[in-house]
Amino acid sequence: MIGDVETPNSVPSGIGGTVSRPGTGGITPSRPGTGKIWTVDGDNALDEQAPNRDDDEDFKSLSPSTNTEGLSDADTKILLEKEFDDYYEDRVHKSAGPVVFLSKCLAMLPVIWTDDDAESECKTYFNLYTFVVFLGWIGLAVITGRRVDRVDPWPAEKVFTADNVTDSDRFLGRMTVDTYIGSVFSNCIVAVLFGIFKCTSFAEVLFTTSEVDSQLELKEKHYDKIKRKTLYWIVVELLLIVLHMVGIVFMFEDIQRDLILLACILCANLAISVLDLQYIHMCMVLCKRYRMLNKIIAHITKPFKTFRSEEPSNEMLQKILSYRWEAVKKEEASKAFDEIWEPSEKDNPSVDLPDMDSEPVKIDMSKEPIPPALLMKGNDKEISRDEETTVILQLDILRGIHSDLHNVGQEINQLLGFQMLVNLVTNVVIVIMFGFYTTIGALDNKFYWPFLVVMLTPVIRIMLVGHWAQVMKDTSMKPFWTMSQMSTLDGSPKLERQVQKFSLQASQKTARMSAAGYFYLTRSTITKVFGMCLVVIFLLVKFDRLERAGLVNLK
Repeated sequence: MIGDVETPNSVPSGIGGTVSRPGTGGITPSRPGTGKIWTVDGDNALDEQAPNRDDDEDFKSLSPSTNTEGLSDADTKILLEKEFDDYYEDRVHKSAGPVVFLSKCLAMLPVIWTDDDAESECKTYFNLYTFVVFLGWIGLAVITGRRVDRVDPWPAEKVFTADNVTDSDRFLGRMTVDTYIGSVFSNCIVAVLFGIFKCTSFAEVLFTTSEVDSQLELKEKHYDKIKRKTLYWIVVELLLIVLHMVGIVFMFEDIQRDLILLACILCANLAISVLDLQYIHMCMVLCKRYRMLNKIIAHITKPFKTFRSEEPSNEMLQKILSYRWEAVKKEEASKAFDEIWEPSEKDNPSVDLPDMDSEPVKIDMSKEPIPPALLMKGNDKEISRDEETTVILQLDILRGIHSDLHNVGQEINQLLGFQMLVNLVTNVVIVIMFGFYTTIGALDNKFYWPFLVVMLTPVIRIMLVGHWAQVMKDTSMKPFWTMSQMSTLDGSPKLERQVQKFSLQASQKTARMSAAGYFYLTRSTITKVFGMCLVVIFLLVKFDRLERAGLVNLK
């Protein structure tokens, strides 16, 4: 079993069998997370928190048929709360509980969506309920359009002359409201529609993630942390909705008060927020697995660092580099002496040829001063052949886990890619429109603050999309940087080939979020989007100035 930090690469023993890949071998307890196939720094602290748990309890089955006698309170609680047969699948669904609950409330997921029995009457009933609620979203969009038709008169229908041409009322027209509502409900309907049709993909992503968790042996604290962060982001999304609705309410107060219309807009923004929560949660889930994988890689490759016992200072490393360079020059000089048979200074100068029996004088490299850092390397414990073989096997297993994580990232792309493309496009439309209104009002000293407040929420949403896509990409690159720090000087060619294969795979198979395959979502993409918005706003401001100049000339 992988033990403490000093012997992280010992062969697992005492389990009663061998495992080709953690979680897929012959040993399949109902709660494999309590085993210790992978042991990393900090696990001892978790074991100290449960002193009443015996070693034999780690491999007891916690299936519903198991007797709870002799189990600790924590294990009994987990047993009674389980909804799935597999421990990790149950924990993955529990950590995603807040997002799944909100998705079901808004009919973005069927109420029962993980039941294998397709003929279940209960499942059919609740799927019918979901379909009815989906039709309610379509009806909500129709009601919103009908309520907009009832607005009369519009502030923008007033006659604007050169005296009041800078008034903000000229933007409070049917075109502004139709563009905003069209963008919001397009985003909402697409999110709900694809959420229902891709509910099976959503369940498959969570199931595949649970399979990877059984290999990485995630603990209870990891799932609790993801769930806690998800709750934090729910609070953030609620604050964004409140901020957005404040601007919408005050804007419609200047147009015409309509509570039903405001309620419809609020519901549409709730669906958009839940879509953002699904996206953020999936990114957090994948990032957590990549960090855990990187932690395991760093642990098992620790004996293969160049300096394991003590890290030398930068000054000592510089001395090593300079020493190696000087040694090369001295070896070349020694070879030159051998080629021309140049006599040493100890020989008597003579024009005669030297005695053929005498040997040329060479520089003794062993007597040259050696930097102390080179001696540090000699104090490291030599790696045995069994440890090296174990590391090769571990790297091969981790390479398979890394490939599984890449497949999970691809499934997330298939699940949310098109929705995020529509989300990005609709938010860009709102940003350009209200950004132009805010800019032209500020330039005319007629600043209308609801336009700015309405624009802020789409801007923040676009930034969140690019931020989490970039975080997911950077986190997926961490295993590559960790493998780059591994030294194969003391290893065999087989180990070096394994390290090269893993490094190549880690550098190529990164987690990339794409907008339905049209382009990748990164921070640079979001920067380009904002740059495009600024260019369009600038052109609109120039056209508005030209139109205003025409009005002045007509006067």
